[in-house]
Amino acid sequence: MNKWQGARIFFALLLVVTASVTTHIPAKAIPARDANVSGRAPSELECQAMTTPLGLGNIHPRLSWRLNDPRRGAVQSAYEIRVASSSEKLQRDEADVWDSGKIMSADSVSVPYGGPALVSRGRYFWEVRVWDGEGKPTAYSKPSWWEMGLLSAEDWTARWIAQDIPVERGDHASNPKWIWSTDEDALSKASVGKHDFRLNFTLSRKPKTAALLITGKDNIGVWANGKIVLKESPMGKFGRPRDPWGTFREITLSNLESGRNSIAAEVTVDKPGWAQAPVSGGLAALLRVELPDGTFQRIISDRNWKTRKDAGSSEWTVRDFDDSSWPPAGVAAEIGQDPLGTPWPAEPISWFGKNFHVAKAVQRARIYSTALGTYQLYVNGKRVGGDILAPGWTDYRKRIPYQAYDVTSLLQPGTNAVRALLAGGWYADGLAWLQNRYNFGPPPVRILGQLEIEYTDGTRDTISTDESWKTTPSAIVSSDLYNGEFYDARREKKDPGDAASLEGEWRPVSVLAAPKAPLVAQDFQPIRPHETLSPKEITNPAPGVYIFDLGQNMVGWARLRVSGQSGTKVKLRFGEVLNPNGDLYTENLRTAEATDTYALRGGGEEVFEPHFTFHGFRYVEVTGYPGTPNRDAIEGMAFYTSAPFTMTFRTANATVNQLWRNIAWGQRGNFLSVPTDCPQRDERLGWMGDAEVFWRTASYNANLAAFSRKFTTDIRDAQSVQGAFADVSPRVGPTGESVAGWADAGIIIPWTAYLQYGDKTILEENWAAMERWMTHLEGANPGYLWLEERGNDYGDWLAIGSQTPKDLIATAYWAYDASLMQRMAQALGRRAEAETYGQLFDKIRGAFNQAYVKADGTVASGSQTSYVLALHMNLLAKDKREIAGQRLVDDIKAHDFHLTTGFLGTPYLLIELSKGGYTDVAYRLLLQRTYPSWFYMIERGATTMWERWNGDQKLDDPSMNSFNHYAYGAVAEWLYRYVAGIDADIENPGFHRVVFHPQFSAELGEAEATYESAYGAIGSHWRVENKNTVWSVTIPANTTGVLYFPTKAQIREGSNDIAHSGAIKFVRTEGNSDVYEAGAGTYAFRF
Repeated sequence: MNKWQGARIFFALLLVVTASVTTHIPAKAIPARDANVSGRAPSELECQAMTTPLGLGNIHPRLSWRLNDPRRGAVQSAYEIRVASSSEKLQRDEADVWDSGKIMSADSVSVPYGGPALVSRGRYFWEVRVWDGEGKPTAYSKPSWWEMGLLSAEDWTARWIAQDIPVERGDHASNPKWIWSTDEDALSKASVGKHDFRLNFTLSRKPKTAALLITGKDNIGVWANGKIVLKESPMGKFGRPRDPWGTFREITLSNLESGRNSIAAEVTVDKPGWAQAPVSGGLAALLRVELPDGTFQRIISDRNWKTRKDAGSSEWTVRDFDDSSWPPAGVAAEIGQDPLGTPWPAEPISWFGKNFHVAKAVQRARIYSTALGTYQLYVNGKRVGGDILAPGWTDYRKRIPYQAYDVTSLLQPGTNAVRALLAGGWYADGLAWLQNRYNFGPPPVRILGQLEIEYTDGTRDTISTDESWKTTPSAIVSSDLYNGEFYDARREKKDPGDAASLEGEWRPVSVLAAPKAPLVAQDFQPIRPHETLSPKEITNPAPGVYIFDLGQNMVGWARLRVSGQSGTKVKLRFGEVLNPNGDLYTENLRTAEATDTYALRGGGEEVFEPHFTFHGFRYVEVTGYPGTPNRDAIEGMAFYTSAPFTMTFRTANATVNQLWRNIAWGQRGNFLSVPTDCPQRDERLGWMGDAEVFWRTASYNANLAAFSRKFTTDIRDAQSVQGAFADVSPRVGPTGESVAGWADAGIIIPWTAYLQYGDKTILEENWAAMERWMTHLEGANPGYLWLEERGNDYGDWLAIGSQTPKDLIATAYWAYDASLMQRMAQALGRRAEAETYGQLFDKIRGAFNQAYVKADGTVASGSQTSYVLALHMNLLAKDKREIAGQRLVDDIKAHDFHLTTGFLGTPYLLIELSKGGYTDVAYRLLLQRTYPSWFYMIERGATTMWERWNGDQKLDDPSMNSFNHYAYGAVAEWLYRYVAGIDADIENPGFHRVVFHPQFSAELGEAEATYESAYGAIGSHWRVENKNTVWSVTIPANTTGVLYFPTKAQIREGSNDIAHSGAIKFVRTEGNSDVYEAGAGTYAFRF
């Protein structure tokens, strides 16, 4: 190494200390194109953690780039950003928007744009150059760009449109009520058991048709004129009726007469054993009678009904029963009111369209669009974008994301056609296990969009959704997120996407008032298709039944290829595992039907993919297929949020490698606009506890900088007015709030995102919400033990063989929240708040020790989770930490080196073992092959993480048995941070300083990982060779590394003793490690 290399290394270490200090040198003082450039230009330019985002809504975007300097110790000492209105102007050195000038700073990640106010629709081209540690500039990067969306409500000329469906519109307008007995609080204190309802009514004529829409929470049986027309839904093995009550059951009545008639209904209210929430009850009904003259009469559930507690007999169901002694029912709630919700059935899925004329040369064209529902766009018959289930999932009562698409290349001279398919999606489809519909607003589903065309002569046209659009039914008979899609190809229009006439079956649309929620740009990645999986095997367990094994549990849908006669129906059912006899196992889907049906048009090969559903599956059961299907009849199409994956990992142990693949596939399958708990059954919700424990792992696996901002917005939107964070975000279904380990995600996820990506804006955006949460907890718990406001109190969910007091768990999490708030306050320069939260932590810590820590060091029940949380949340004094660590190990040994932890204890278990000096025990747990263990799942065929450690033993108990549930995959955090040893520095987050502290293991033999950080690839690869360890490390440019080696090891770096390596500096001895610092570069060690 020469003196200049040494200077670079020194400067790299110096910049770690001075990174936050910036100096500005005016742009005009800097030569525009310096011929004396050093190294390659920066690359990998990003805006808001995305490459060339279109339709950005953030008016203060942050910019990032990577250095391309392979020299050891490479650093950035300064940068210059130039922004122009065109790339040509940048080439001419005309930064007509903004030139930062030379900024003396090492910052290259999340650098704020500092130019003039950004304008709607503006495309901004930008480039950057940097100065190295010797003060030499690089060339400018290749230009990148970002484009703004519509930043003001005044930018929108489009109007919301929907189908005009007179029958359904009349149903909605009739305004049926949720009714119940007046002597009970139906919304919170309904009595468990059977409740009888009756309605007597008179018809002037015998109906031409009659349809009864009815439901009752939790089960219902119905009689019309004494005849049973709806039997109670049978109980499923999952502990609830097989038919969810959240949607109206639609019954055709053929026995109504002119004159007196009656409807009788028996509603059964259940209370699940685990629920802490209040018990509600209700009945809602609408009888739609079509009279011979074509007019409609509607009879609704209201105070005209009568009700009583069931008396155990059945004579009350007959038409002429005397119910004069029964009291009238009362109105318990309006349709749409929580917790009973909106049971309206799904609407028809239709096309919307308009033709328009292009007479001039087009410079550019954009579509800005969204829906209360989900949609696909087409221009001249070609699909616009590849987004799936746009506009994504959020609480549409609070905000409605819109999408921006570049459609310049799709336009043509003359007549053009824009078309849209509209379905229910997360806005209108049934969600959660009750499958309540319209969780975020009333029907109908609706769409909004405007196509803006800019011509080469500078003029513009705008084609907006309005009363001039038309609509027609599609070939999609039904499509539902949980239940699947039925597509009848015989109903296809000749070519609905071309510029043909909009006459015939096309009808005028209905124009609706704008919802109150604001339109916001989609500043996060959409769901897009990624992998295509081919079958590994086809079995034929019964005549006409074919099961395709894709070899991987995945999320998406199946692509079907088929030829046959018109009207032939091919049915696809989806499952994660098989029954022992080889049949498809679907019991764990609970009420989700997960079935796609395709009716052939006939006339050659046909290819079908659904439009508005998704399934979690490894196996596809095909029935009704004409002939015998070949392997190419089915392909698995995997899709998920398009955040780029950033981690590769492998070891010398094939099962550990499969574990890593399982974790990655679990994340793929459950990150669909929100991080869901599972992708297959009637749930698929943004459970906060699952996300909280997994977020560090997830943030290594993929670049979740943008997705973290999106999900924390969902978390804030779901927060109660009292400050409680919800169990699930977006808030939906019969869930709750303020649960320890779940609600704390509102604190932990912003902190984790900051630690991983180094962007303080996520802390700033969430600060007020986090403070409201902390105020909520402290107000309810003045004694500094979290005893009150614990909601459903899930505890260490699905722990096995141990019990951890729930109040201990809660108090530990509260303390952890306080400690993170202190750190975040420090990061934001909020000194007073940092001091306040530090004091709060001390108070909770003191109360915790007094309540749960015994004199001999035992923590509460002595469960593994008790010790793990006390250690991880830093609640023990040093001497007690040592005792707790030993007692944790003793308990693991007492269980023959098995864990007993659940969702909250498992993620931190191996981490705390390694931190306490028990890495050998951590490795034994990792490599354990018998139940309960990670390997147990894999050796029984798992290709994703399971919800239960023993899911294979729970096939007869499908109440909660997902085979794609990422929570236990949180162990990958330990794999990355302690096995591979790639870790962030809390004091310098975002991997600007990289900490390397692998736990070398002869038993594992080898580990290799590469993490694509915002600065570049960080690598760690070690292997044990006899008694030596070989370790190579890659530290990206503009970062430094902190490396931990075994104390007193004889270390060689390359061919030199490490003491003689000018690139590496000894810093300190810490415990059993010698700690060194190194600048950027690749290093090879042997010791």
